Amino acid sequence: MLPFQMFQIYASLLTAVPDGDLENLLIPIIAIAGGLSIPVIAIFFHYRGQKLRAHLVEKAIEQGLTTEEIREILDGPNQEPAKQGRRRVPLRGGLILIAIGAAFWFNEHPYGMGGYTTVVNTGGAGNFVAILLVGLGLANIISDLFSWGRRDD
Repeated sequence: MLPFQMFQIYASLLTAVPDGDLENLLIPIIAIAGGLSIPVIAIFFHYRGQKLRAHLVEKAIEQGLTTEEIREILDGPNQEPAKQGRRRVPLRGGLILIAIGAAFWFNEHPYGMGGYTTVVNTGGAGNFVAILLVGLGLANIISDLFSWGRRDD
């Protein structure tokens, strides 16, 4: 099949959409295209950063710097490479997940529980996401509590 014939088939598929449904068709297309473009952009900038670091190391070697001086240039002054990054705060991840889960829950139930409903059978996807996030948050907090004294950070 020739590329022109493929284009005609795709064009006929798009023109076959009934009136009013084009907006409903464009939303998933834009969401999928946007969702797939984010990893591509992240990979591009990660590659670009690695390329710039490699160029910097190459220039430093040409100037005759030692490995310690090159490491200081790459890591920044007065920082040890092993201690870089954010400090880990216990319970933060679990509390954030519980807060997001609570936000999903209150989005589904703006007026509270109301009546004799239970947690699981009162709604749709928002309830599932809320229960999942709160459960993950509780698991994260429990994990942090059990390993509180064993961390070296």
